[in-house]
Amino acid sequence: MSDLLEIKARLVLGGDVSIPEGFSHPHIDMRDGEPHSMVLGFQGIMVRKKVSRDGQFALCDDGGVLSLREGDELLSDHVSIVPMFGHSPETVTVTISKGGKEMSVEEALAIMDSYSGMEVIRGVTINGNRADPRHYADVVSAYSSRYDHPIGVGSNDMDPQVVRMLREAGAVNMKVGITDVHDVDEGFWLRLSDTVGVFGKGMVTCSLFVTDDVSDDELLDVIDRICSIGAMPDVKVRRSEETGLKEATPERYCYIQRSMKSIMERYGLDGSGFDTMCYGCRLCMIVPFKDF
Repeated sequence: MSDLLEIKARLVLGGDVSIPEGFSHPHIDMRDGEPHSMVLGFQGIMVRKKVSRDGQFALCDDGGVLSLREGDELLSDHVSIVPMFGHSPETVTVTISKGGKEMSVEEALAIMDSYSGMEVIRGVTINGNRADPRHYADVVSAYSSRYDHPIGVGSNDMDPQVVRMLREAGAVNMKVGITDVHDVDEGFWLRLSDTVGVFGKGMVTCSLFVTDDVSDDELLDVIDRICSIGAMPDVKVRRSEETGLKEATPERYCYIQRSMKSIMERYGLDGSGFDTMCYGCRLCMIVPFKDF
């Protein structure tokens, strides 16, 4: 059996999961009467996978004991199907701006009702990049006043006024992003440093992607710069527009993740203060210190 990090990388980057004929489970997401997706959990990791008849991976049922295989290889001999509440099994996700329309504060608060059966709520992610900043802060403030959960928010441009407004409204984590590592100027690094100054070391994540046109050295240099500022990298693998496949092998993704963990350790970062956004979800990516 492969090591756990490699197994998660293969699942994150790989294809669908097939299930036995006639198999049903209350935690499988159904669409049009057919199994659509599920969250698999084993040995402390979780990953969301689509379900299809001819999947790359196979969920096997031996008298109620579930296992996971890829071809003849056993990946895990004891797998659970994790209950899903919205986007993630352990974090509440609220998206307040969609299709040009903004939710009212009351509508945003009402979303919490759909999570009433959730056994553990580690954090609340409030997505509002496209919302009016003042309204975004009002929603964060309402959640902060009513619920005792850490709140994560996002900002595309890291406008200092908006960053401070969201922090003062009650957010404790912020996610920012790099679209292209070849196109990052000094202004970005100054804004990131200022954002960390507002939220604190280890309380800001910066997303970036593994792609075919970025070398490992280039990516790790950017990761080092992010960590040196006190932010934490959030590294996913981009899907090719041409092939529809993820643009990295499991081996490359594991190498980058192991290297990234070493860099984070060097700067005293471990993700312990982050239970929102992608670090709190971790269903479609690997998160150092949480997955390995």
